Amino acid sequence: MSLRHRVVTTVALVAVAAWSSLLPGVTLGASPGPGPVGPESPAPTGATASPRVAASPTASGATTPGFASADDAVTAYISAVGANDFDAVLATCAVDEMAAGYRFDLAAERLNAFVFTTMWAPATYPLYEQINAALEQGQIARAVMFLSYSLLSSEPLDPGSVITPVDEAKAQQFVGEVDPAQLATLSVVEVRFPKASLEHDPKLVANQETFARIYSADEQTERVALVTLNGKDYAVGFTLLRYGSEWYVANQNSPLYGLSPTGVAEPTTEAEFEAQTSS
Repeated sequence: MSLRHRVVTTVALVAVAAWSSLLPGVTLGASPGPGPVGPESPAPTGATASPRVAASPTASGATTPGFASADDAVTAYISAVGANDFDAVLATCAVDEMAAGYRFDLAAERLNAFVFTTMWAPATYPLYEQINAALEQGQIARAVMFLSYSLLSSEPLDPGSVITPVDEAKAQQFVGEVDPAQLATLSVVEVRFPKASLEHDPKLVANQETFARIYSADEQTERVALVTLNGKDYAVGFTLLRYGSEWYVANQNSPLYGLSPTGVAEPTTEAEFEAQTSS
């Protein structure tokens, strides 16, 4: 049973227990690794929980619920970060679909090379499919960590930089600052395509289709979310994949918006967000 299936099952059991007690019932890096490529009470972060589309059967007979739109998947992802629920974050992501559907041949053809430091493994073998899933989970985990740090730390966060000198007091200060419980009021203001003039650009669409096929997906797109925390606004980017009618997060980054591939949130304003996404 996949991680998403375990998460969905757990949430379902909790919902049944709540009903029986008569209580009110939340829940692509450079590709060819992953690159540019919700149960349903109000989310505790202030972002509205997103509706799931009907679950579709997989070849194994299991169900893999996704989201009705890319915007819904982004909203659920941010809600899960605010709730400090990494399992729920992963449940919004295409971990299983990408790991099982990865086309090593198409990735190699795209690069005209074997770049083993960034490419995933041939998904035709169960061992490699598991490894691909672990690689995707690890990438999402690091992105969520950097997102949290960038929202909470007083240090200007450039994940590629080295902060020095650091003594015990400074280390403890950082630990206190990045307590993720402080993300409880994180909320989504708006979700948009990162650059309106490019949304239907033929060259971009063709490139996105190529990357989607590498993961056996039907469509790839990007979104950028305007989020707010403690009165400050930030832009957070996402790459998403559609399998059938269901959307999932593939990567917490939007190259079209010019965000860092590490997943850090970029301070912004509503006016700046409006200007950039409308251009």
